[in-house]
Formats: sequence, C-alpha cells, structure tokens
Amino acid sequence: MDKICERNQCIGCGLCSNICPKGAIKMIEDKRTGHFVPQIDIQLCVDCSLCQKKCPGLREIESRSQIKTYAAWRKDISKIKGSSSGGVAASLYERAVEEGYYIVGTYLNENFQVKLKITNKKNDIELFKGSKYVQADTGFVYKEALELLQKGEKILFIGTPCQCAAMKVLVEGRYENNVILVELICHGTPSQKTFREYINYISKKKKKDITKIAFRSERGVELSLYSGEKAFWQYKGYEDDYMVAFQTGLIHNETCYQCKYANKDRSSDLTIGDFWKIGEKRVFQHPECKVSVVVASTEKGLAFLQGCEQLILEEREYQEALEGNPNLYSASKKNLKSEMFWNIYADEGVSRAYSKTIGKRLKKIRFKNNVKRTIKKHIVFLNRKDNT
Repeated sequence: MDKICERNQCIGCGLCSNICPKGAIKMIEDKRTGHFVPQIDIQLCVDCSLCQKKCPGLREIESRSQIKTYAAWRKDISKIKGSSSGGVAASLYERAVEEGYYIVGTYLNENFQVKLKITNKKNDIELFKGSKYVQADTGFVYKEALELLQKGEKILFIGTPCQCAAMKVLVEGRYENNVILVELICHGTPSQKTFREYINYISKKKKKDITKIAFRSERGVELSLYSGEKAFWQYKGYEDDYMVAFQTGLIHNETCYQCKYANKDRSSDLTIGDFWKIGEKRVFQHPECKVSVVVASTEKGLAFLQGCEQLILEEREYQEALEGNPNLYSASKKNLKSEMFWNIYADEGVSRAYSKTIGKRLKKIRFKNNVKRTIKKHIVFLNRKDNT
C-alpha cells in the first residue's frame, strides 16, 4: 500500500501511525504546505489495511444533537488568567485528575512546537492553557491512550474535532465508557512549518531571540512574541500577518475547508470555545468576565460538566452559540488567494507570500491604528501635564 487516503481527505491526526502493527507509517510535513501527512514504508507494510479501516478521513463519524448549551466561567475569576475564555478546559482537567483520569491536551514546547501530551499530573494543566493556532503533532498519544485504557484507566481528551474523531475510532466498541471527548470549536489548522518560518523571520528582522509565544492577551486574539519578559512583537488578530492568514482561511489544511465535523450535530461528548456575541440579543448579566460556550451532546458529557463545582453554568439557547461561532455549523471558507499564497511561498518564502496576498491591506490597517495610538498617547500626556 502506498497511500491511505487522498491528500484532501487527510486530517493529519496521526492515528494511522499509532495503530500500524509493523510501525510502517510515520507522519512527515507535506512538501507544499507543511501539514502533517502519513508516509508509508512499503518495505515494512504488510497490506493489512488497518490504517484505511480506522482512518477518520474515510469514515462517517456518528454525531448527536445538543442536550444543553451553557455560558460557563470559573467561580474564582482570578483563576481564569492564562485561559482563552472562561477557563472551562482547565476546570474539566482539574476534576478529571482529581477523579483519577489521565488527561490529553495541547502544549507548546521549548522549541515552540505544538504537541499533544497525555498525563495524570495536575501541574501539567498549566501547559495546556491558552490557544495554539497551529496544527498539533499528535505523536504517539493515541497509542499511549490505548495502552492505558487496556489497563482500566479513564481518559479526558481535549482536542480539535478531528483529533477527537480519531480517538473515537480508536475506542469504539471497547472503551467508550472510559473516555470523555471534549472538542474545541475549531477554525482550521495552519501548519507548524509556516508558523515556524514566520516567527523565525520576525526574530531575524527584529534581531531578538524568542523566549515565549502567546496567541491571546487581555486584549483578545493577539500574537505576542517575547524576548525575556518583554514583548517585542505584539499585534492584534487583525494586524498580524499570520493571525490574519489564519482567520481568513488563507493557510489551513486543505481538508479544513470541507470539515465534516463542523456541523450543528457534534461527534464528541462536549464542545467548548469562546462565547462570542453573548448578550447581543438576550441579556447577559456577567459582562465583566471572559465566558466560554459549552455544548453537551451526551448524558455522559453533561454529567461530567455539571460535576465541575468550580464552574458557573448559565443555560443559554443553542442558536445564540451558533450566531457567535460559525464553525459550529460550517467549515471555514477557503480564501480566494490561498493557491496564490502557496505558489509564492514555494518560490519566495513565507514573508513574500504574505506581502503579496494580504500585505497591502494590512499595511493600511497598521498605519491607521498606529496613528490612532499615537494620538491617544499624546492626549494622555497632555491631560497628565494639565493635571500637574
């Protein structure tokens, strides 16, 4: 066997490399986009077809209608710090570890690679906090999870819908009752390669070594690059090249544009994300804190959620969640300049590809915002001078 599925069907989950009985499959970076794809060693392959039988890209995954929809946030607002929204994921992790579960989450390692990790240590929850707008390297987390389930352990798995689908395939018919699947509302996945090349470009341009990266700040979606404790690159989601490319569907994995998990009916036990637009049509009494949306699609997921005593849960209409999160019902649209980006990227690199596709519009936005910030600083300075 020389391939498992077509390129536009591959979600890059890595399940095939985890379950191959001969270790004949490894995940590599696609030559064109850098997204993870399987590579088969035909010398080791015995044509058992297990990879094709289990491939989420070739299967229809069962989905269910929502049971309950909540706005959710931590009772102790101070503990929300570091979380992308209301701190729901961290709360779920905490309850799971306290009850003897292993947990799976996404973290950014010291080399700024995004990876999945399975652990039962409470201290590791801090690693999983915050958004990572990059396709994760799943490694052998599915294989490790299966070995733990075979020993009778329980697992709380939080990941993208396609990663959860891979886990669902892995445990079907055997260990479903010992696994709680929590999917993130996903906008799509840029590759680690394009992200790596982008931050390396900025590092060289600014002559700064990067020591820390954040995709969120107190101001919202924002890419921040730190050297030491100081941010030397800090642009909001509508000002930074990479973040704009991510949000406008310019650099996603090809399969993201036809994501079969982006439906009103969900395939995991719980679905979590930001509760965008909450309160616009129905009064919301708690605007002072960041809020998550949580959709429960199974009784198992609902019971686990309601057992998180550190969370405040306010029931809301599912329609309200849909209005603020288009990816709850449809896949992200492919940017019309996507093919142009990849062609330029192949010949001239990531910075030129951004410059020739979205750069002109971004320059105007940055200029206007810099003028506004400068005026604001002068007004603050003059007010202080008058007060003295």
